[in-house]
Amino acid sequence: LCWGYYPLLGYDADLNMSHVLATEDQYPIDAGVLMMLGPFSMDFECSLRFECTITISGIGLASTNKIYLIESALGRCGMTGVPVLDAEWSTITNPAAVIQDSEGLYNTYKLGTALGKSGASHRICWAHNPPEEEDDGTPLSDPASHFSVEIDPDFLWIRFTAIVDCVLGRICTIT
Repeated sequence: LCWGYYPLLGYDADLNMSHVLATEDQYPIDAGVLMMLGPFSMDFECSLRFECTITISGIGLASTNKIYLIESALGRCGMTGVPVLDAEWSTITNPAAVIQDSEGLYNTYKLGTALGKSGASHRICWAHNPPEEEDDGTPLSDPASHFSVEIDPDFLWIRFTAIVDCVLGRICTIT
């Protein structure tokens, strides 16, 4: 992290002040180290009708972390007014709290068993310590707005299909 005593400013065609590209020599003072905490961007998919557990990676993950799923086509992480998932997704935990794994890390989330639509695409949004309720104690009216970090923009739910061999004339059981 560097600091400069006189950042270079410029003006655009409408005489509005705007920042122009700065060069390294304009920020000669080392002001320290900046470390961003949170999850890394990752890709996930889960199978419908099977337990879905995801494990994320990141820096400084904590016991207060949660993830929240939103339909990819209906909004982005951190946006206000994003609708909650419809009834087809009522069997998953949303938001999902982090679970401490056997190594003491806070990076595992159990979403539950989804019965929704095959090929559905959701965004996985993350928050360090989202509120449980509004300040007045009522349920959150806009939960998606509290989850502003996007882990996966295209989390897919796939239908598990099995390859089964059966012999004509014999009993064949598929479960």
